[in-house]
Amino acid sequence: MLGKTFFEYLAELRIKKSRLLLSDPKYQNITIDEISFMVGYNSRSAFNRVFKSITGTTPDKYRKEKA
Repeated sequence: MLGKTFFEYLAELRIKKSRLLLSDPKYQNITIDEISFMVGYNSRSAFNRVFKSITGTTPDKYRKEKA
């Protein structure tokens, strides 16, 4: 129906939530590792890989651009 697998859809939802957290000033003291765990990833490397594949940038760069 959506033209994507369940796991692709789930990854998009997780990255959407992580983008909100990374750009929210009240979460600036929370590490990217903690944010990746908050949205359902067990490793930062997996989170970084999926984040970059969806957004075209790394979580670190995204946070710095939105600060």
